Amino acid sequence: MIDFESEEVTASHDFPSAIAFMKWKKDSLHVVTKDSVSLLNGSEIVDCCVLPECLSSYQIIDIDSLQGFSWLALSGIRLKDGSISGKIVVLETVNQKVYEYEGFCGKLTVQPPGDTVVFSYFSSEHSSLHIVSLKDASVIQKFPAGMIRTRDFPISVISSKDLNLEYLVMKSGDVHVFELSSEMCIALLKSEDSPLFLNISDTKSEFISINRDGKVSCLKLEKSRFLEYIKKLGLNSLVIRYSHLMNAPLDESLIISEIKRCVDMYDVHGAAVLYSKLNWKDKGQADKFMVQSRVNIYDFLIELSKCRVISAQDLTDLCSGEPKDKIVELVGVLLSEGKVRNIN
Repeated sequence: MIDFESEEVTASHDFPSAIAFMKWKKDSLHVVTKDSVSLLNGSEIVDCCVLPECLSSYQIIDIDSLQGFSWLALSGIRLKDGSISGKIVVLETVNQKVYEYEGFCGKLTVQPPGDTVVFSYFSSEHSSLHIVSLKDASVIQKFPAGMIRTRDFPISVISSKDLNLEYLVMKSGDVHVFELSSEMCIALLKSEDSPLFLNISDTKSEFISINRDGKVSCLKLEKSRFLEYIKKLGLNSLVIRYSHLMNAPLDESLIISEIKRCVDMYDVHGAAVLYSKLNWKDKGQADKFMVQSRVNIYDFLIELSKCRVISAQDLTDLCSGEPKDKIVELVGVLLSEGKVRNIN
């Protein structure tokens, strides 16, 4: 290990077998040899586990770890029947459990609530991104990918830091963009040239590639263009969600349209969440619709109270046409059951 500023060797270690793959993660170096997996932290070397036998015929191209070295994910590829095939092995080192998957790009993360360890990878069999709960090895989400070029295969999965997106990066340089809440592949960023080198910034959503001729290309998902893109797709619920995340202006009629859709689907919670996003001056049309709809106002007020403060004006507008004593009775019932919070 060399300090670039001083150009001095800060640490060294001789491994008993040839090094097959190395990867930095924070301040530690993950080292995979033909026989074992180790962690090099400064001058300290930690032997983690023996390389699983099922990966002996694969070229290791990635490694991920979680909770120290309690969990490991090793991704390998090999040429089989004229095409590239992939295998991922997930190891729970403490309990010595091993999980095998046919696919590419294994990635470990912790998902609330309960800090459940989850594993994402690209399934070769289903041509989709899978997210698996390692608590019981069940697939909890599937995301079908877009069109994949012949002989192309995934090399990395990157999570967006500021948006609820996953990027599946292909060897060709193509990038499939998955929106997690909708379980959809919503965009495909296509590269003209097959890159020799690909650098990925997960903080800026930029993908910089260099081809064999030295040409440098940059694929970037601009937030403003992303919002316009999902508007064109007609994904109104996503437009609303990301408009708020990006502090972008939003047409209130779009929210009202989505409220109507939720009401038609008997989704009282969804309607309440959307209603809470309306400006006070734009509530009139929504109030009128809610009064005329089939939604139980009692249930609606309970859900609305979980999103924001309920005012006397809310009660007046939503209980329009009802006798005043009935409104008072409704408020009393809600308060007595503790199902409504922060009524002014």
